[in-house]
Amino acid sequence: MVQIALGSFYQRRQRLTDSEAAMKKAIELDPKNPLPRGLLALIFVKDNQADRAEDVLQEAKKDLGDNPNGYRMLGEFYVRRGNLEKGVEEFASLHKEHSKETGVTLTYAELLATAKRYDEATALTNELTKADASNLQAITLRSKIEAAQGKTNDALETMKTALKAAPNDPRVHFDLGLAYHNAGNAPQAKVEWQSALKIRPRMAEALEALAGEAVRENDMKGVQSYAAQLTAIRPDLPQGYLYAGTAAAGLGDLAGAEKNYEALVQVAPTNPLGYAKLAPCEWRKTTGRRCKAFR
Repeated sequence: MVQIALGSFYQRRQRLTDSEAAMKKAIELDPKNPLPRGLLALIFVKDNQADRAEDVLQEAKKDLGDNPNGYRMLGEFYVRRGNLEKGVEEFASLHKEHSKETGVTLTYAELLATAKRYDEATALTNELTKADASNLQAITLRSKIEAAQGKTNDALETMKTALKAAPNDPRVHFDLGLAYHNAGNAPQAKVEWQSALKIRPRMAEALEALAGEAVRENDMKGVQSYAAQLTAIRPDLPQGYLYAGTAAAGLGDLAGAEKNYEALVQVAPTNPLGYAKLAPCEWRKTTGRRCKAFR
């Protein structure tokens, strides 16, 4: 652990050569520990040496074949770098070698679904639920696959199954709400999102979904309330400021709308939406005319 701490210290100070040496020493002292291998790969990534990082993780997969935290790192490396094809290929290999490892099977299914290989992904979710009928992640993934295939009613029924298995799981209520929404049942979607929020009051996804539904209903007071909660718990998320600005504009508070859209730009400076929302504010300042074009 001393060598890991030393390597991390050097890395923070951009002394990458020293950091590399410390991590290699940590691997030598504790060859079955995946942590220094992952950190060494990260050093190479930060030094724009992705090939060397890949070599480290290939070696980790070979040396740590009995440790999921070790043999998964290479596939996760591909996924993080946006190489879906290699990620799928790697997890296909892992699934053959570790067919009883639920986490590997689930990740492989998720990657197949992302690659739109829906039939193969569904087969894996069936494999998982056959082994454990209450596997919520597999059930939820199957529902999402069905939704992606346009099978909205099937997706809804699948999520109802998940709710029976876990009636107090906020994520299940949230995903069931999405399924209801996709099926065109907005009132029931709201019920599920509100249920999720009761169980987990700081659930940002539920607040965002409810704010969006309130916008569709033109309930600006509701939008304002959900947006205030969202920005309070997750000030780093741009959606809260977007909805707060929408609510303020809808309630005639143009100064408030401008303030929130400025916050949106600060939180997400590369997102053009904030600048687009601010444009009417600048037009109003320039012309001196009242502008209601925020929303």
